[in-house]
Amino acid sequence: MKTEQPVQPFEVLVFEVDDWENPPHKHNFFELLCIQAGSVRQRINEHSREYPKGQLFLLTPQDSHSLYVEGHSKFCFVRFNELFFHEQKNPAEQLILKEWLQKLEFIFHNHNQYGGPLVKDDNDSMMVCALMSNMLNEYTRKSPYYQDNLRNTLLIILNIIVRNVENEVSAEVINKPSAVVFNKMVNYIHANIHNPTLLTREHLAEQFAISPTYIGEYFKKHTGESIHQHIIQYKLKLVQTRLEFSDLTVSEIAYELAFTDESHLSKLFKKYVGVSPRDYRLQKKAEPEGINL
Repeated sequence: MKTEQPVQPFEVLVFEVDDWENPPHKHNFFELLCIQAGSVRQRINEHSREYPKGQLFLLTPQDSHSLYVEGHSKFCFVRFNELFFHEQKNPAEQLILKEWLQKLEFIFHNHNQYGGPLVKDDNDSMMVCALMSNMLNEYTRKSPYYQDNLRNTLLIILNIIVRNVENEVSAEVINKPSAVVFNKMVNYIHANIHNPTLLTREHLAEQFAISPTYIGEYFKKHTGESIHQHIIQYKLKLVQTRLEFSDLTVSEIAYELAFTDESHLSKLFKKYVGVSPRDYRLQKKAEPEGINL
């Protein structure tokens, strides 16, 4: 499978085509795409659907994706990779970029399994497409402070996407009240995975009005695993993503995801994944990256 690679750590592009087909491939960057004219048939991993004008989707470095166009279509792309996150040295900028990564991880691990439009609210969809047009204008003109404007605008877009994703699971199970509460709890855990004080049984019980003595049984009834096991498994998914697509050290990842220390992370990772974090990273780097389109 081919792999597309960006020329720069951050790009904003407009692409117009007629009757075009892009076969299955992967990226080594994140791509946010808004359809400005026409429509496309998009397949992301196992989900295939038609995306009309105004629709938005996000591709991550782990997604297999293909795209088919019939007739005239126009897209606005925002592409960025992990290098863009590490270009910023200012502490305030690093905090913003850390928030980006957390939101991207939340979107990836909680949206792509369901498929469908990334932003279902029509007003939000219109707002995102307008923001992407503004980004294109900033990127093209390169006026003073344009880079700050691009970063801040991208964060606004991610905020809009996250609030749509948070509503997605509940909308899927609206006629199952107990499942609604449970899925809201899972969303809450995933959204706050970097803050262990918000993931204690006591806090979750208070947040969702469930008895602290019953919440563990309630969670296990829906998943077959304890809250603690679910948190560990989800954290380890994030660890795998960062090992594969960032240059963060194992120690830095352990700190950011609130493991006790690097040793604690390494032991858990080897227990559940079967190899050490360093060996996992080496294995992924040794895999063929494919060729450019």
